[in-house]
Amino acid sequence: MIVNLSTVILAATTFPSIISAFTFFSRETSNLAVVSSRFEKKKTPISATSNPRRRRDDTIDVDITNLDNVSYIINVTIGTPPQEVSLILDTGSSDAWVNVDTSAYCVEHQGRKFIQADDSCGQFGTYEANSSSSYQYYSGGFQIRYQDGTSALGDYATDTFSFGGVKIPNQRFAIAYNSANTQGILGIGYATDESLSAGQSTYPNVPQSLLNLGAIKSNSYSLWLNSIGEDTGEILFGGINAAKFQGELSILPVLPVSGTTYVELEIALTGVGINGQAGSITGPIAIPAVLDSGTSLIYLPYQYASEIFNALGLVYNQGAGYALIDCKAASNSATSFQFSFSTLTITIPFSELVIPLSSSSRTCAFAIAVSAQNAPALLGDAFLRSTYVVYDLTHNQIALGQTVFDSTEDKILEIDPISGIPSASTLAGLATTVLANTAAPHIGLHTSSTAAAGMITPAPILKFTGLSGAALAAGAVAAFVI
Repeated sequence: MIVNLSTVILAATTFPSIISAFTFFSRETSNLAVVSSRFEKKKTPISATSNPRRRRDDTIDVDITNLDNVSYIINVTIGTPPQEVSLILDTGSSDAWVNVDTSAYCVEHQGRKFIQADDSCGQFGTYEANSSSSYQYYSGGFQIRYQDGTSALGDYATDTFSFGGVKIPNQRFAIAYNSANTQGILGIGYATDESLSAGQSTYPNVPQSLLNLGAIKSNSYSLWLNSIGEDTGEILFGGINAAKFQGELSILPVLPVSGTTYVELEIALTGVGINGQAGSITGPIAIPAVLDSGTSLIYLPYQYASEIFNALGLVYNQGAGYALIDCKAASNSATSFQFSFSTLTITIPFSELVIPLSSSSRTCAFAIAVSAQNAPALLGDAFLRSTYVVYDLTHNQIALGQTVFDSTEDKILEIDPISGIPSASTLAGLATTVLANTAAPHIGLHTSSTAAAGMITPAPILKFTGLSGAALAAGAVAAFVI
């Protein structure tokens, strides 16, 4: 689900009673079947969390956080009169659920503050069913569990959802009377990935409801997260913004679980390289990779991640779930990583992979980590910031392009239900024999595609020799020899 590093706000409406200092943007899209939401990123550096842990290695003695404070949040209202709630936007799951202020977790965390962060549920809003005249009980039996160990249990209900200038009546969602997160989730993946009890059928989640309502013409959306240092980004339901990527988008097929059954938003990753040398780290590969906005880092199989740690001289801490790096390494403009998808290559600048742990710390987290055993690679926000991504669930395809950082231009185009994604072409030489990862159960307790530090199988501390943070800051990185 989420490995949080700071708070990032994705919003359509201002909710000053929930989170202050939001700035929101709107543009004229009335002639297009597109629901447009820009967001302003608000960072809340964290020096401690609800579960602070201290780890010692042979190089650095530093407070280690759980990285529980980075989210892409969409602000919605639910009910009549509207109740304001901020939900984590998650392409790696498919259910929407909200907290109640009487849940044990929310009561425990009520008013708790850690340095600069309010960790209470009230900061993000909670839902009160009896205060909404449009609330309808649907059924009990909601259970969802994510691979990071968090979970939510409660009832299914329907009520009016509103965001981006659109009202969705009778939207099905879950009310979590027990959860392990101060924020609810807005999952926008395939309906086949919904958490359902035995005997239950899939239901229209939010993107499908927007299509059913006629607000968009296809079950699709695009993400532009912008760079790590900037404050604005965008999600478009039913459209793309052609001013936010370079050249033309490249279309790749979503990997089916079997036949024509699609569950996860996975594509085939065919190589990882460094400094313009495509595939120099991995060689030619074809492995499933989930494009997951609910995951902060990039998770790669151990044999590939370890090559990267080795070259950079990093120490990977299994308990923390990430490696530490000198924050000065963010100034290293000479190094970049290349992620290949057939003939398409996306370049990730090194600066996008150095994540501050707090506003004052000189130690940062490195944004490439080790994936869980038998799990797909996860391309989270550290990848998505450098990539313009279009998720076309109607046609079971994903389009990628190199992002344009800090773009102030707009060129919004609809995604057509027949012709599909505009300004895009299908790549040649695609990997077609890779099946989506099927390790996660999807009945009863749902397991999202997000890796958890506790599920990583290598030794607790992985030591590698190589270049120091100072050398990285100076732009000196050894070449890979594969």
